[in-house]
Amino acid sequence: MKNGKIYDGESLALMSASFKDSYADMCVKKNIVDSNTISSGGMYLEQQLKEVLPEVLSEIYPEMPLLRFLNVDNSGALSQSIIQRAQSFEGRHSSKHESSNTTGTISVNRTAREQIVMEYEASSDYSQTDLQRAILLNEGLDSAIIEGHNLSYMKLIDEIGFNGISIQGETLTEGLTNYSNVIASLNIDASQTFENATGIQMYKTIARLYNLMVGQAKGSAELVPNVLILPPQQFSDMSTALMTGTSPVTAYTTVKEFVETKLNVTIYSSARLIGAGDGSTDRAILLNNDRRNIRFHLPEPLNFAPVFISGFKYMLASKFRAAGVGINRSNAIGYIDGV
Repeated sequence: MKNGKIYDGESLALMSASFKDSYADMCVKKNIVDSNTISSGGMYLEQQLKEVLPEVLSEIYPEMPLLRFLNVDNSGALSQSIIQRAQSFEGRHSSKHESSNTTGTISVNRTAREQIVMEYEASSDYSQTDLQRAILLNEGLDSAIIEGHNLSYMKLIDEIGFNGISIQGETLTEGLTNYSNVIASLNIDASQTFENATGIQMYKTIARLYNLMVGQAKGSAELVPNVLILPPQQFSDMSTALMTGTSPVTAYTTVKEFVETKLNVTIYSSARLIGAGDGSTDRAILLNNDRRNIRFHLPEPLNFAPVFISGFKYMLASKFRAAGVGINRSNAIGYIDGV
């Protein structure tokens, strides 16, 4: 240093000479081969030694299976509520002889189930400095914010689908885990939980509810279960336990494969079934996902407003409107508690 300055021309020359003298050793010891470094006197910045990967790795969220097996209904875009109508018939023809005057009576019963449509909103604020910094770092700030809104949207859709919509403790819409009018519900003894059960016992537990629902549906194809949803631990138990020791299952390996093949169901997993059953036990759900039985009412999918600019501040807003799961036929869904 000279005259209290960090460096002057003379000290810079000494530093440059020092780096040039040591550069040959650096090449050998550190395997540095860079013509730009040599031409600049062997000097480089620490930042030049850091590699920044161009892609941004997004976290995967596998806990949102709902829309993989439920149909979505987007009707009623600006409605405040959605009314689902169902009809059934009573009565029959009566035999009639020309000397008698008996006539059968057939009546049509129509019921309506109303679901409130809820609106959900979110916004994100960022500055011009944030945006310019992201551009310099080759990071898509705008796309990241959009991804964040979409993630929140998907999580809420999944939550509404399984748990329904509640405000201040009042249930407005029931979900798949808490539907009050299921056709059949079984409770497993603690000694028969999937953790303690053999492959045959797991299969029989599911098959029992399956066949009960098929019997209640009188074999109607539209009501025969085709989807099984399990909590993660039970999904793991079924995926690892082997079906062995009985002749009908010699061609299969795991309980999951056996159940999917024998009962013609597709198995999914959701953490929202943990503690959802009676006595806070884990719950399994069997259902038929025909859109006439069960559908998700989403009058307005996720919608983004134009970016609002105020001075050097930006705001991105989004909203969607949902009424949740509509279950039109109660005999299309059943529960197994204690799995």
